[in-house]
Amino acid sequence: MAAGDGGKGAVVGGSRGDWPLRVLLVAAVLVPVLVIALVAVTTYRNTMDDARGEVERTADLMREHASRVFDTTALVARSIEPLITGFTEEEVRAAEAAINARLEDLTADYDHLFSTTIIAANGDALVSARVYPIPPGTNLAERDYFIAVRDNPGLREYVSRVLRIQTPEGEDALFFQVARPRLTPEGDFDGLIAVSIEPTYFSDVYAQFAGDSDLIAALVRQDGSVLAFHPFSAEIALDEVDPVEEFAALISDSPTAGVVSSFAGNDILVAFRRVDDRPLYVAVALPLSAVRGDWLRFMGWVLAAAVPATAALIVITLMAMRQGRRRAEAITALEIESTRRAVAEEQLRQSFKMEAIGQLSGGIAHDFNNLMTAIGGNLELLARKLPPGEATLSRYVESSRDAVQRAARLTQRLLAFSRRQPLQPSALSLNTLVSGMSDLLHRSLGDAVSVETVLGAGLWRTFVDPNQLENALLNLAINARDAMPDGGKVTIETANAHLDADYLAREGLHDLKPGQYVLLAVSDTGEGMSRETAARAFDPFFTTKGPGQGTGLGLSMVHGFVKQSGGHIRIYSEVGQGTTIKIYLPRLTDAAAGMASAEAPAQDAPAEPEEPGGTILVIEDDDGVLEFERETLASEGYDVLVARDGREAMKIVESDTPIDLIVTDVVLPNGMNGRQIADAAKKVRPATPVLFTTGYTTNAIVHQGRLDEDVVLLSKPFSSQALTSAVVRLLRSSRQASQR
Repeated sequence: MAAGDGGKGAVVGGSRGDWPLRVLLVAAVLVPVLVIALVAVTTYRNTMDDARGEVERTADLMREHASRVFDTTALVARSIEPLITGFTEEEVRAAEAAINARLEDLTADYDHLFSTTIIAANGDALVSARVYPIPPGTNLAERDYFIAVRDNPGLREYVSRVLRIQTPEGEDALFFQVARPRLTPEGDFDGLIAVSIEPTYFSDVYAQFAGDSDLIAALVRQDGSVLAFHPFSAEIALDEVDPVEEFAALISDSPTAGVVSSFAGNDILVAFRRVDDRPLYVAVALPLSAVRGDWLRFMGWVLAAAVPATAALIVITLMAMRQGRRRAEAITALEIESTRRAVAEEQLRQSFKMEAIGQLSGGIAHDFNNLMTAIGGNLELLARKLPPGEATLSRYVESSRDAVQRAARLTQRLLAFSRRQPLQPSALSLNTLVSGMSDLLHRSLGDAVSVETVLGAGLWRTFVDPNQLENALLNLAINARDAMPDGGKVTIETANAHLDADYLAREGLHDLKPGQYVLLAVSDTGEGMSRETAARAFDPFFTTKGPGQGTGLGLSMVHGFVKQSGGHIRIYSEVGQGTTIKIYLPRLTDAAAGMASAEAPAQDAPAEPEEPGGTILVIEDDDGVLEFERETLASEGYDVLVARDGREAMKIVESDTPIDLIVTDVVLPNGMNGRQIADAAKKVRPATPVLFTTGYTTNAIVHQGRLDEDVVLLSKPFSSQALTSAVVRLLRSSRQASQR
């Protein structure tokens, strides 16, 4: 019995003793399976959500870019219309060379433009930026875009399918046309203006958006015709690709925007957006196989890490904890990346916007300043010839000259906010500048506003253009006054400051270096701004003032100047609590101060030349400005030679004709700008000084926002006195140098 009982007890005891191991074995199998299943479901859902978010964000960015491009294209087309308004077809053909040059300039200003063409009502091509002269008999009446615009009177814009032509160089070129109608004063069809865009421009931009991902991007017409796509393949003939029939079905249920996970029978994630009210769409696609592949690779690593966990329950627990930490880190990394991408996208949109506005404002400034120079100069010449005592006409002339000056200040603000103004920085103490402006600020702000200055002790110096900084401070003070209609207090404060790397990263200021800065703050006790208003305060042409009370360029001009000077500007404001605007300018180190002092050019005071007279070569392509300069200098006793471009100028320079001074515009047609002419002239006549004139400062004479050291610049519009003074100073310096 004992033996038998003992045997039975052993069996029963063994069975009961196995259960903890069995439970542990089951747990060792089930727990990893459950954890892996949970991770698989969670990460799959997160991966799909992230993929969806990526294609939607990219689609939004592409829509913003396409909207900017086509708005800019429409603006270019509208700017062409005045070139031929009021001209007959014969007159347009007669002026083909001049109009062709203007179209070439417009086309060259924008990277996405291939050509611009003016087409008559019968389809004859009149002028093209790409082809000069237009071959006789060139008729485009059978093109789809011409027919569409001609036969649809209410159509304001039509985008054609991709077309293929052979360039004069014998190469194939792909482009699509954006056609806009030209109308007679009675509203009848009078032809059209066609702006050509290369599909490869969009392909290159989409390649930047996609980066190293598997994203597929396309620009598509409403009928499914593909205009551009990424990844681009030269083997696919875009002009021969049939419209994608499934695209019409895709946009039928959601005409403006949408996202689907299947398209044309393919397992693919597609997001699409309509471009404004145009019959155009941008589409972004991501193959779900690539998304699942990333997920499977991730799960492969999870399984490889989880297999050893089956050896023991403690290992399972430790691996689960480690997996949890990895998941938390992954989520944090995704959030950081999402934030970084959002900041980058916003900066990219802002960069596109400012670049487009900057290019437009630069072109406007050039032409506008030429016009103002001619108008102002002729007003001066007219004033000289008025009979003594002619008060009425003199008053009219002075009023017109005042308008010219106001227009010039407006143009300067355009160049300031677009960061295209030439700066002449110098070592500067903000305390000295603020103290020196005290009387001006009190007069400008009036008796109802009190001004308090809090000047920091031991203030560092900065390297900045003092005139532009004074304008910026005066602008901020006047804005503060306008925010306090019933009076109040303006506080101007200076201090030393430090911007660390964390702050710059948080604000997305990747173009600034952490370190020491000099602070200039302007505070008011006025109405304050809402968060939405403060976010738009630096946008060009944005203003909260009533009609006729502000241009919307004041704060944007200050912002452009600060950024061009390598600084940072920030608004702090609450409704009803007032506003503070802080400007941070880089500190000038002792070493940099010595270099700045050594580089600063000496300025000679204006004086009469010791030997009046001389020969001056004037190079200017604007007839009005050229005539003003010629008559002004001739009236002062100078012999004046004139040229309208580099070829004419170099013929005179290389001749035996004596030349004492060269006065040249910077922006010139036909291949040579003013700087190139000056450099070429120096090789032939090294002792002849050069005076540059311009209404828009280009990179030819400006680098890092500053005028080149050897450049003497007279900005348009200028008066006859300013021109004569500059000429006298240069001639005097040149003659003194030759006598040493």
